[in-house]
Amino acid sequence: MENRNLLNERFNRDLAICNYSPNTVSIYQLHLKNFFNYFLEKEISEISTEELKDYMHWQLQIKKSSSSYVNGSLACIKFLYNRTLGIAHNFGKFPRPKLPKKLPVILSQQEVRKLIESTENLKHKAILMLLYTSGLRISEFLNLKVTDIDSSRMQIRVRGGKGQKDRYTLLSRVCLNLLRDYWRAYRPKVYLIEGMKAGHPYSENSVRKIIDKGVKKAGIKKHIKIHSMRHSFATHLLENGLDIVHIKNLLGHTSLKTTMIYLHLRQTPELKGKHPLDTIFKDKQK
Repeated sequence: MENRNLLNERFNRDLAICNYSPNTVSIYQLHLKNFFNYFLEKEISEISTEELKDYMHWQLQIKKSSSSYVNGSLACIKFLYNRTLGIAHNFGKFPRPKLPKKLPVILSQQEVRKLIESTENLKHKAILMLLYTSGLRISEFLNLKVTDIDSSRMQIRVRGGKGQKDRYTLLSRVCLNLLRDYWRAYRPKVYLIEGMKAGHPYSENSVRKIIDKGVKKAGIKKHIKIHSMRHSFATHLLENGLDIVHIKNLLGHTSLKTTMIYLHLRQTPELKGKHPLDTIFKDKQK
């Protein structure tokens, strides 16, 4: 029987060579563990294409895993065979489960203000405002350094974003003023938003708790997550007239197709708040 610990080490080595993010590595490790457990009595190098398809089918039909989870599992297995083992399976011909196309939940601009004003804690207010003004992913946000704030150009530098790509995003004047107050009060050493220990980053779980508490206190009934701040940022920029290609670059999307979802979230500017039915029955409006 092959040494799976050695295979796991080689798999991790190849992920590191390809510079995959820590979050992706963690997810791939979970998928690989489940894959090894399913084929416990089978040599990994001898698993056929049909057996791999059976595994995908088992995840969907028996284990009741989501389409997103199964697609992630397939990406992990593809990496294992193509990169680590050098075995050719025709993954391009694999049937892939269709992902449900759900529109993300966003805040209105008024709700963003309510959320930010829901707390008097200076650090918490800075976190909420910074998430919205930048549109950053949570991993990018937690890794921000003090030196990434470029006040002269009103920009925020994003180092090593998704795909290990650097970029710049927006910084608002209101947020900059608040960040200056925050810096004077907390004097962060390395990371812009630090945890209890100086020089250590803030935790994602703590950010989640701040948002949950703020949403409840602000009386917002929507199911808001950390990523909702990013979705709201992009949608409001689109509503305010910024072109979608510029928004794509600010968000760090590789494909414009990903950014196009915000066209479905924006308020239609051509209507200017007037629906045809309201015009037809204008005498009925109160």
